[in-house]
Amino acid sequence: MPIVQQLGLKGSAEALTEALRRQTPVFITFRVGPEWHHGHSRIIQCKDDKLYLAYPDLEKDPAPELTQKLAIGVSFKIKHHKHVCNVVVEDIGSFKLDDEPEVRTLRVSIPRRMQRIQRRAYQRVEIPKNHSALATFWRGGVLAKPARRHEADLTWDGWLTNISVGGLQVRTTNQRAPQMEEGDVVGVRIELSQEHGPIVADALFRRRESDDRGVTLMGFQFVGLDQHGEGHDTLLHISKVVRELQRFQGRRRADTVA
Repeated sequence: MPIVQQLGLKGSAEALTEALRRQTPVFITFRVGPEWHHGHSRIIQCKDDKLYLAYPDLEKDPAPELTQKLAIGVSFKIKHHKHVCNVVVEDIGSFKLDDEPEVRTLRVSIPRRMQRIQRRAYQRVEIPKNHSALATFWRGGVLAKPARRHEADLTWDGWLTNISVGGLQVRTTNQRAPQMEEGDVVGVRIELSQEHGPIVADALFRRRESDDRGVTLMGFQFVGLDQHGEGHDTLLHISKVVRELQRFQGRRRADTVA
């Protein structure tokens, strides 16, 4: 079974109905200008061709108001898979269920396309020691990519140490590591090999660890891969890389045991 499956309208509706039945938490992401925002929601109703989502509890404060025609990414987990899609807000209103108080909601159409991803793709896989993978970063995300590579105030790089569909970690030196706050948005370009081609995506800075040897490890979370067709293609690209690295690790362990 492929690590990423494409679901059509029927499969998307079935997945959303199952998520509603299980009361599965839903994660919503969207961009306003250069800033990414995300928060937690849940499915209120899935009926006919419409989906009603609880207005998300956003993590940033102050948080922007969601508006009509805003594109949002929606993701949720069922058993061993994560489901990812993007939709457009059609209306913002309220919804009353029989045994619950009235809740503020987003109304969207059931997506015609959804990706179902095996959750093992979100398990970090180490980059082999004999394989170099350079990651180049710039502040502000993909749309803010600097015109010239030598713009040192915008661009820095590090060596990839591990990757998953959810994020990555890079190794650099204490001197080269930039000062960043958790949640800062960066664009990243990962050069893996000519066979795979580069990975280009937005990411959020999550953590930094430095040691007395002068080495700094920086962790980032991919964001926006559920937003549009290009993001879906990037997600598929990353998942293929992760799967190949997992297979490589499996062969190495088998050789060691033998």
